[in-house]
Parts: sequence; structure tokens; C-alpha cells
Amino acid sequence: MKNCENRNNGWTLLEIILVAFITLSLTALILSVVLSGKKGAHTVSCTGNLRNLRVALELYRETSDGHFPLRIETLYTVGLTPKSVHLCPSDPVEGFASKHYFECSKKKVIIPNTYETMLDWSENLKAVLSEIDPNHGIVVCRVHGAKTEFYADGIANFCDASGFMFEGLLLRLRKDGSIQRAKLSLHHGPPPNVAAMKYWELYTDEAPDFVERLRKSFSRLNNDL
Repeated sequence: MKNCENRNNGWTLLEIILVAFITLSLTALILSVVLSGKKGAHTVSCTGNLRNLRVALELYRETSDGHFPLRIETLYTVGLTPKSVHLCPSDPVEGFASKHYFECSKKKVIIPNTYETMLDWSENLKAVLSEIDPNHGIVVCRVHGAKTEFYADGIANFCDASGFMFEGLLLRLRKDGSIQRAKLSLHHGPPPNVAAMKYWELYTDEAPDFVERLRKSFSRLNNDL
């Protein structure tokens, strides 16, 4: 009877290990669900920002003889958007695009801005992109993608690594106002295994021969001149 009483008053090592394993598993599962829900909420919020930017772009065009602004931040300076619309909640530096394109080049930053755009491309580049993909993207967010090997040092050395910090999920606002969930991939090649990012792939999936078409477009333009 004493042995039974002692058994009932204590836990065996195996039982303790089993309980600890179950507790850790449940904790990991709950954490995974919470993080997944947070990422999903960020994606929904970012999609809302892109839709608001689309509305603001159309309003701007209606009062500017059909022209879009060259910088997406202009929508803020003319009072069409609040600052919050220009920041994705997944942005690790609270201004990915403004840092990448302007601050790193020591150019003026109007407001912190996550979203990249092709609005400032030359007319020839825009024409080639529209020829390849009539419904190409105009504003994109790439910070929802998976963090690459460049991300670890990217925050500390952002200007050297920002172009290669993310790949995978890309949210793309297209010309017709739709939001496309696209995929962005880095290209690796010599010497040795150097990462590269073809920037037109931010705006279309249909342009494997973009450079060749651009070359032909310049050739046609020169012949016309």
C-alpha cells in the first residue's frame, strides 16, 4: 500500500518529460498561429493602403490633365493621402522605398514611404512595359516576402543590401486597380553567385526579354528621328 501511495503522490521522470513536451508543442503552435494571424493582418492592411493609393492617383490625374505624379509621395504633399497610407505595417525600416531610392542616394525624402513605383520611369521605358504587359503594376510592396540571407546585415547596412533583402510574396497594384499577389525572385550568377534583381519584374511577370525589347524600341526611336 505504501508503494501505491508514494506512486500517487509523485510524477515519474517520463511523465514530467511528456508534460513538458506537450506544453512546448502547444506553445509553439499558439505562437505560430499568432504570427500567422499578424502577417495576415499586415497583408490586409497593406492591400487597403494600395487601394487608397489607387483612388488618390485617379483623383490626382483628374486634376492634372490626365498625368500621374512622378513620385507616389506627391499624393501626400497635395493633400490626397495621409502619411499612414504610405507605410506598410510589415516595413522593417518604416520607409523601405524612400530609404532605398532617396535616402541612400542622399536625395530629399518627402515622407517615409514603403511603396515602390514606376511612375518616374522614362516615357520609353513605360511604353515598352505597357507593350509587354498592358495591365502591368504601377505601385508595389515587396516587404511581405521571405527574408533572404542579405537581410541579417541589411538593417545595419541597409543601403548595400536593400535591393536583395526580400523575395517571394509581392503585392502589386495594377493599372486596372486590381491587387495581384505576385512572386519576386532574386537571380544568382557569377562571379561567384552574385545576387541581382531585375527591377521591371516588380511590375510584371511577362517580361523575360525586357532588355531586348527595350533595345529594339530605342532602335525604332532612332530610326524615326
